[in-house]
Amino acid sequence: MKKEIYLIRHGESKAQIDSNACWVNPPLSKLGEQQARALKGRLKDITVDQVILSPLDRAWNTYLLSEFCCKSVRFDHRFIEDTWGKEQAYEPLTFDHLHGIGELDPSNKHLLPTRERIKELLEEMINSPIESYMLFGHLGVIRDFIRVFFDCDAIVTSVNNTSVSCLRIWEESGEEVREIAFLNDTRHLI
Repeated sequence: MKKEIYLIRHGESKAQIDSNACWVNPPLSKLGEQQARALKGRLKDITVDQVILSPLDRAWNTYLLSEFCCKSVRFDHRFIEDTWGKEQAYEPLTFDHLHGIGELDPSNKHLLPTRERIKELLEEMINSPIESYMLFGHLGVIRDFIRVFFDCDAIVTSVNNTSVSCLRIWEESGEEVREIAFLNDTRHLI
């Protein structure tokens, strides 16, 4: 078994620069759009078997603007942003408008507690024959993904806008090994 998982945070959202903007599903800011386009050069030499997108606008728009190409693209409600203590925040959202961008997720798993849904998603990824993934998501869910990946709540890390991180899993001498290949890489923004 060998897995490679790229985690990419969305570009700057309007909610990050305007306290009056809705924080639940804001669009990218103009700077966020530029940041997402800058990913094109950073991602050009990476190939993955599947892209997983949060269904929130800022994540999938970052994916589209990066022009990253993959044959298998799907939305997964389990990779939606943390609710930051507002458990019903995503309940009224519908995602029907996403048809045509990627395979739609018919579940309502975005309503589950964040760690629970991440753990389920990660277990599915590990048990899948797919070897490499790229996930486009958000600050809180990426931080929690890394914590669940290493089963360690003490991990504290920055996750900057459009940062790229890479986690790996493989077996060595019958033991599972997990590592961070790189974390919070933003050199494409310089």
